[in-house]
Amino acid sequence: HRERKRKRLVVVFGLVLSYSWYYVCRLSLTYAAPAIVREEGLDLRRLGAILSCGQISIGFSKILSSVLTADLSPSRCLVVGLLLTAGCNVLASLAPGDGATKLVLILAGLWALNGLFQGLGSPSCARIISAWCSAKERGFFWSLWNVSNNLGGALAPLMVGLGA
Repeated sequence: HRERKRKRLVVVFGLVLSYSWYYVCRLSLTYAAPAIVREEGLDLRRLGAILSCGQISIGFSKILSSVLTADLSPSRCLVVGLLLTAGCNVLASLAPGDGATKLVLILAGLWALNGLFQGLGSPSCARIISAWCSAKERGFFWSLWNVSNNLGGALAPLMVGLGA
């Protein structure tokens, strides 16, 4: 019983860390926006359209992911989604910059894919918390996991600043 409690804390701590990185990958383009506008000549209207592609994609993906991955390992879905969203971030940083339509289309496509992969995170975490925590405990552990939103939100500008 004691060993299971320790393992559960490790699992929830791992979920907090991993989902924090989902948030870093979700917010990175937002925090890189001033540099992109300044260095690539991309206007705010186009940048807003790119960011919207990601947000719309995340919304659809959370619904689809929870249904399509119901029979898959939530741990694997969590890791694969995080690796794919990180890959989208790396590719976005390498996109050829000229402020033109080509750059906008590349970034919009990558950010839509990023959003699609982002949708694997939350349903996977929900399934893992449900498996490891009794109904009475879920509220407490769910609130611990929810810290990942704030942690990722705090890390994102720092990580973008380090990479700039």
